[in-house]
Amino acid sequence: MTTFPKISAYRFSMTQRSDGMDCARFGNFNEKSRNGASCKLARELVSAGAPDAPVRLLVNGRISLEFASLHALATRTYTESAGRPRMTKWAPHPGIGGE
Repeated sequence: MTTFPKISAYRFSMTQRSDGMDCARFGNFNEKSRNGASCKLARELVSAGAPDAPVRLLVNGRISLEFASLHALATRTYTESAGRPRMTKWAPHPGIGGE
């Protein structure tokens, strides 16, 4: 388990690859996903023992979104409904081991 210092807010660096895959990075943690890289990174941090704190998503160094809780973000993902992305409750896929 990783040891985390006391943190006032997580700052996730967000990028998008040319194939449309979103990437989220915080320190040595990196995750990619077509829908919800920030949520996936939050789940990874929580499973590593990260304490709860607000989360800021940064694109090109500027805050694009803020969430009140890392632990709450870890319970969510994005889906597309009627052509619009929507945040929904995350559940692991049966038989796939979590993601």
